[in-house]
Amino acid sequence: MPAVKTIEPPAQSRPAIAIEGSEAVWPSETGKAILPAFNNYRSEKHYIDLFNQGALPFNYTIKAETSWLQLSSLNGRIDKEQRIWLQVKWAAVPEGKHQATVTITLPGSKEVTVYVPLEKLTIPGYTNVTHVEGDGYISIDASRYAKAITEKDINWVSIAYMGRTGNAITFFPPFGRTSELNATSAHVEYNMYTTGTGAAKVMVYCAPTLPFNESNGLRYGISFDDDTPQLVNLHADNSERAWAQSVSDNVRISTSIHTLPTAGHHVLKIWAVDPGIVIEKIVVDFGGVRKSYLGPK
Repeated sequence: MPAVKTIEPPAQSRPAIAIEGSEAVWPSETGKAILPAFNNYRSEKHYIDLFNQGALPFNYTIKAETSWLQLSSLNGRIDKEQRIWLQVKWAAVPEGKHQATVTITLPGSKEVTVYVPLEKLTIPGYTNVTHVEGDGYISIDASRYAKAITEKDINWVSIAYMGRTGNAITFFPPFGRTSELNATSAHVEYNMYTTGTGAAKVMVYCAPTLPFNESNGLRYGISFDDDTPQLVNLHADNSERAWAQSVSDNVRISTSIHTLPTAGHHVLKIWAVDPGIVIEKIVVDFGGVRKSYLGPK
């Protein structure tokens, strides 16, 4: 049996602060504390964690520099830990990008400033299936497509609770398809709105699947707008190690790179090619995706 150690906390209080999306701890951390960005088209709230690394409790106060921000607590006493939730009062926010601050005052007049980026957009033609870029990415549960294009004998099917964070999709019947794709070939379309241009990395989260069709791997097609579809091999790395990792994580992620020359409305299309691929989630990364087990929400 390995050695077992007991950690005794300091006899005094030792305030500490962590924020959503970061592994750093303040006030010992020297870098800026920056929360994930808020966006008015994404119903979200973010948090700051206050916790005690010592034995004695401590008092805190929090002040937001702007009335746009609503905090779940402005002051209190921490014995062990408390999560402070932040939300935005969007009606009061002017259109455009902004950066607000929240100042947390700890014992000994020690202060930690947390930066809160936010962006208010007005999107013409927005619907409840328009997925909007925020914080440098778009994350979509696979079943939230805008349109499913079927063929005579091919239908898209949603599989409830199959994904790690939502419902999954696949196509039936599970027969092989041609890789010669055209506008009427079976595919699903996801409407999205981007705020930037340039390279976009698309990560498709799929259920772990072996290449059972005796091919070199199961493939799907993927494209933006009217671009020619790329064929992506889900089993490009078909090593035993890659399979073990996908089983351990209960997901297999494949990646493709695309270029979006303009900001605004775009349509991401995923095309049926080889059967047996079960798609759980799609993440479009413009450089903002942070490391996490389940992927961004």
